[in-house]
Amino acid sequence: MNVSHYIITLFAFLSAMGIASAQEQPDSIIKYNADGVAVARSYFKYDDNKRQTLAMHYVFNQKNEEWAGTSRDEMTFDNNGNCLSKSTLYWDYETRSWVVNKKQESAYDSRGRVIGHSVMNWNKVRKVWVGETKTETEFNNMGLHASETSYFWDDNATVWIKDRKQNFTYDDRGRCTLCETQKWVDGKAVNESRIEYTFDANSRDLLLERLSVWDKGNWVLSTETKYTFGKPDDSGCRSKETIVQTASNGTLTNSRREVVTLDANNVEIFICREEWNGSKWLINSQDRKEIKYDEDKNRIFEESYSWIGQDKWVGVTHYEAKFNDYGDVVTEKRMKWNAQTNSWAGVSYVNYEYDGVGNIIRDERFKWDSKAGEWINQSVNEIEYDEYHNKKAESTSSWNKIRQTWENFYKGKFEYAYDGDGNMKIMEEYVWDVKKWKIVSTVNYF
Repeated sequence: MNVSHYIITLFAFLSAMGIASAQEQPDSIIKYNADGVAVARSYFKYDDNKRQTLAMHYVFNQKNEEWAGTSRDEMTFDNNGNCLSKSTLYWDYETRSWVVNKKQESAYDSRGRVIGHSVMNWNKVRKVWVGETKTETEFNNMGLHASETSYFWDDNATVWIKDRKQNFTYDDRGRCTLCETQKWVDGKAVNESRIEYTFDANSRDLLLERLSVWDKGNWVLSTETKYTFGKPDDSGCRSKETIVQTASNGTLTNSRREVVTLDANNVEIFICREEWNGSKWLINSQDRKEIKYDEDKNRIFEESYSWIGQDKWVGVTHYEAKFNDYGDVVTEKRMKWNAQTNSWAGVSYVNYEYDGVGNIIRDERFKWDSKAGEWINQSVNEIEYDEYHNKKAESTSSWNKIRQTWENFYKGKFEYAYDGDGNMKIMEEYVWDVKKWKIVSTVNYF
């Protein structure tokens, strides 16, 4: 392990090491290598409500024998905990100082909804701020989007200029029935497009969608999309057909069609797309997918296919998974279609085991043997945790195909010191080196 390049961030580091968050977040973290030399450090600040307002990370450059920054974020919050601003800084190696790279600002209404958001980037060469995105949002009495205005950055005038505005209309059931878009031309809002939606009177099913564009003072129909639903079968599945037609001089012509099967949860489990060739529907490529879910709505199966003509489908991707009663995945398998053998070939296959609180204690991985056409052992990783659910031991073995046995190639252990409140103060990592434990690093939390 090249510890001189091991960059620490609080959350990424703890997550990578399998360490649960302490009760109190530390103000600083310092990591030492096996020789006791500090190689990485992080500093944090919090407001009175324990919200992090500063996260600053450094690594020690052994070549220059000096500390260099890796990342820095500064945040401000309102009294309700909403983030008002966030500045991202980078380390300037020439001046050996932090320079603001990006800043984000947000505004909220009394209910905590974002009504304004902007992002700006610092142009290092020109030494000016350049706008990236800016939006403003309004809500109606139902709490739904009433309008959204987007801006673009005028680099010459160095100001935000209104670009487009979308206005939304809803029925009394909260279904959007109209979306109108306007664009700004010479400082004035001009109609651009509108989409009208028609719903089933008794459900939220969308039946018709009409797109019109503004042309010479009138709305002109551009496309019309019709949705037709079949009756549910005994399992609750039903069909959904979507036909898109394009308009020309007031005449609608078929363009494309999509046939979908929806399960009882209204999730697409089969998709077939077709294009109109002037006289009939033709199936296009990569347009079929079959999906299955378990009773807890976990995706347990998915296959996609490609149409190659002559009434023939070929596979593209295959996925299957199993879950335990707590919703944790216990088996996950991915495969792809092998055109040479006209069969599925393995990509990845993993089995997981968990302890009583949901920590992964074992993952077993397999690899695909293309000659035998089957899965074979690859590696096993086993983990133990302490009473605070922090990883205290880990062992990884690989499968020796010739000897038909598991061979250990990594064994590590982690030792911790906690204060009386269970907050982590010290973490030491060791690796087994032939005959003894060898310390890799020490991390202090202050």
